[in-house]
Amino acid sequence: MIKIYVRFNIRVCKESKDTPPRSPEIVDLKQPSFQKFAKQEIAHARKIGCYSIARNYGTALRSFLCFYGRKDIYFHEITSSLMQDYEKWLKSRVGMSTVSCYFRSLRALYNKAVERDLCRQKFPFTRVYTGYPKTEKRSITVPEVHKLQALKLEAGSFAELARNLFVISVLLCGMPFVDLAFLKKSQIKNNILTYNRHKTNYAVRIRLEPCMCTILNHYAESSTTGYVFPLITASDEKTAYRQYKGKLCYYNKVLKKLGQMANIKSNLTSYVPRHTWASVAYQSGVELPVIAKALGHASSQTSLHYIRGIGDDRLHTANAQLVEQFVNNGKITRRGKTKGHRMCSSAQEV
Repeated sequence: MIKIYVRFNIRVCKESKDTPPRSPEIVDLKQPSFQKFAKQEIAHARKIGCYSIARNYGTALRSFLCFYGRKDIYFHEITSSLMQDYEKWLKSRVGMSTVSCYFRSLRALYNKAVERDLCRQKFPFTRVYTGYPKTEKRSITVPEVHKLQALKLEAGSFAELARNLFVISVLLCGMPFVDLAFLKKSQIKNNILTYNRHKTNYAVRIRLEPCMCTILNHYAESSTTGYVFPLITASDEKTAYRQYKGKLCYYNKVLKKLGQMANIKSNLTSYVPRHTWASVAYQSGVELPVIAKALGHASSQTSLHYIRGIGDDRLHTANAQLVEQFVNNGKITRRGKTKGHRMCSSAQEV
């Protein structure tokens, strides 16, 4: 008679309530990997110079895998219930802005995979928070813009540069700091400034008024690089992006001090010019589709249809009227003078 002995090794692990649920380690190797796909998209974003997007994708992916407890996850494992568990886990660790940012990044990656037929659309993000929580007021008033313009600052100092960047950002329909930093002289032609938003790649065209030309040409004529402003000197993209991030940090620190000097109650940051232009435009009766076009917003196909239907002339006219409000009694340059136009032309020829 043959006797068979079976030995069982049983291990009991006590998990804390903060421990995320772990899926079994047995995986189907034929299933496409979400982690590998995400890393490919991160590499692609870096390759085309979208470093902010690459960073957001990478941060969200690391957080999600930390929650999941494995080095990889497959598309068929991404479900609505798993996302809700992840949301609960996140809320005990980070704020709602971060929660939303992570889910928007993961959703963008997931939807790209759906478009490429790597997985079937199961809408796993419909029950988690992907909105935008209310934040403190980020816009300032027209008189406060005038206060900032009136500050007497040392010529050639970074404080003067920061103030001028803030003002030109407002005048250029809230042009983001990243797009100002990477603005090249070649993007100014025939008194039209054209740029593609780093965040969305949406093209924005702005007709230059004399007061804008004064600021732009002041820096363009003394610039020894292809850029308008003295913020980036590197030629390779990675180093240039690091320089931009460093200057952005310093810019925000200096803006905070300038706001205190001008007795502005709101905390000045790189976001304030954009919100200021939009708020003043809306209060002045500028149509929402025109504002959306100026800001480069195209969040849905419907709004994109309306935005593209707005002619550039309507945007130029609306901004020209707003510039009259922002310019402090014509101290940057008066409309009647031709100096601004000549300076713009010289910038175009550089």
